[in-house]
Formats: sequence, structure tokens, C-alpha cells
Amino acid sequence: MTAYRVGITMGDPAGVGGEVLVHGLHTLLRCIEVGELPASALAIRGDGKDRRSDGSERSDRAISTNKGSAGKNDIASGGSRERSEAQCAKLRSVRWRIYGDRRRLEQIAEKAGLAALQRWRNVEVIETETEGEAFGWGGLTEVGARAQVSYIEQALAERKAGKVQSLVTGPIHKQALAWMGVGHVGHTEWLAKDAGVSMPVMMLAGPRLRVVPATIHIALREVIEALTPRYLREVIETTSTGMQRWLGFDRPRLGVCGLNPHAGDGGLMGEEEQRWMIPLLREMAQQEQMALVGPLPADTAFYFASKGGYDAVIAMYHDQALAPLKVLHFEEAINLTLGLPYLRTSVDHGTAYDIAGSGKASAQSMLHALVIAGLSVSLAFSDEQH
Repeated sequence: MTAYRVGITMGDPAGVGGEVLVHGLHTLLRCIEVGELPASALAIRGDGKDRRSDGSERSDRAISTNKGSAGKNDIASGGSRERSEAQCAKLRSVRWRIYGDRRRLEQIAEKAGLAALQRWRNVEVIETETEGEAFGWGGLTEVGARAQVSYIEQALAERKAGKVQSLVTGPIHKQALAWMGVGHVGHTEWLAKDAGVSMPVMMLAGPRLRVVPATIHIALREVIEALTPRYLREVIETTSTGMQRWLGFDRPRLGVCGLNPHAGDGGLMGEEEQRWMIPLLREMAQQEQMALVGPLPADTAFYFASKGGYDAVIAMYHDQALAPLKVLHFEEAINLTLGLPYLRTSVDHGTAYDIAGSGKASAQSMLHALVIAGLSVSLAFSDEQH
């Protein structure tokens, strides 16, 4: 069986990145050992869901423990259990390659009563120049900024060298990138530039809802100018292709939100939907690789998506997408970057300096990010497909 490697960057060593990494990876390895993955993680990929009589979907309960350990109620039954066992078989061939501070990670593992990392199956920690630095907890420092940047640089270099096939990134402080002169606002922009990709797509996903903000970190007044037929077409196509390649969807069902309230209400609340969005989506709906519906009123689109009506919702701006997602999946959602030549997943939270080092951080998001990266790399690069 082919061995795949997933690279994991620790993130800011003064934040919760190391803690959620240690607890999330330990939980995943334990799940693989017993052959039962969390149903909440499988649901993000579209697995582990049961159909209701009305055609909607129900995913099994999400993880409820702080450290991300999978309880019995989070394990699927019947056909879902069989899929879980099959997915675990795939994950047994994955190697986990950590870029971070070994001393800090070992301290976290020891405090939690876990075995030393070198005894974990299929796990290796890559030595870095910052090894053994005294980072402290709960605040950005120059040494911490240099460390988190170096972890990403090493991971990207090894990805290009073919040593890892996908990346999972821990939370960083964006100010660190500015201090170190990286020249990018965040992970997504940096990884896209490194891969030569002009327009990556950010997907946020939880067990019941997947969302894509077409525009991301720009002011609301700039959204209208940024949204063009060509731009939205590329977002939709990249989303569809990414869901097929990395999440295993044969023909994704995509709901596309309107820009204005009530999707313009026939032109009463804005002209963008009537003028160009309806013609564009009507044309794109003819493509066989996706099932496309829209423009939809955003105030109802996410409700129907959460019930299984759409595999993902494409929103027009940042808060239109992220507000409903965080209501449903504040602790367990993950971030996926689509459009790269590899899959990058990440936690959907920040450094959480206020609880760093306290043992209070939830590892659910990291656990899900690890599961999706591991399963997706074995799917996309499997010998059967290539």
C-alpha cells in the first residue's frame, strides 16, 4: 500500500496550536487503531450521513469533549460504520510529518499524560532552527513570529520536494507575517503565491454546512466591484472541481446566494441578480460536473443547506458565509483551500492567546482538519486514479 505524507505546521508556539495538534493527532491515531472515525469528520467529506425519508440528510452527533476525543455517540452505525472502517484502513498508510517545536510539543504531551511523540505510530517531528526556544504563552513575540513563519517555509519546501502531499496548518498570528516581511495577509494568500495560483478558493466546512465566500477579506463597499461574471464563474468551477477531487463528490450540489436581500426580489432591491447573475448561473447549470441552483435568498439558503439540500453554499461576501457557519460549527469547522495543486486544511480558529497553555482549547477543529487531509490525499493520489 502506498504511503502518503501529510505535513502539519504547529502555528504560533505561544498560542493553542501545539495543544490542539497534540490532542487532535492523538485522538485520530486512537480512532484509526480501533477502526472508528468520528462521524462528524466523515460528514464534512459527505460520508457518514443517513438519509431521512424526506430526502434530507442527518449527520451523527458531533464531538462533545474538549480535547477532541471521539465518544460512542459520535461513531456512525450500520453502513456508516463500515465506511468508517474502510477509511481507517486508508489512514493507516498515512505518515504525519510535524513542523514545530519539539520541546513544546513534548511538554504538552507529557502534561496530558500521553506517550512521547517519538513513540507515536507514523509520526515524526522535523527539527527546526527554533528548536528549544523559550516562547512563553499568550502573546506574539519576535522569536515566536520567526518560528511560525519558519514552520510554514519548511513545510512548503518539503511539499515542493514531494516529501508531503497535503498540508494541515495550525493557527498563526497575521502580524507575524508582517513582522517577518512575508508580504502576504495570511496562509491562503501565501500558499497560493507559492503554488503559482492566481485565485484560491476558501471553503469553511462543518458536519452540516459547507460554505464558500466568493470575496473574502475586503470591505463591504468593495464587494460589488470585485464580483464580476468571470470572477464568480471561476469561484464556482474551482469549488466544484475541489469538491470532486478532495472530498469525493461526483456531482456537487451547489447553492449560490444572491448579492442583495431576497436575491434582489426581481430587481426591487438591486439589479445585479437580474442583470448578470441569473444569466450566468443559468448557463453554468448546463454543465454536467455540478448541480447548480441560484441566485438564492441568503436568509433561507443556509437553512436548507444545513438540512442536506445543497452540498455547499457559495456566498457573495465574507460574513454572509461565515456567520451561519459559526452559529452551527463554532468549534468544529475547518478551513480548506481549494484550487491549489494539493489540499490544505486548517483549524477555523485563531491563536486564542487568552487560553493558551491552560489546557482549555478544544481540539475538534484540528481533529477534523487532520481526518480530511489524510483521507483526501489518499483519494486524490491513489494508485487507482493515477
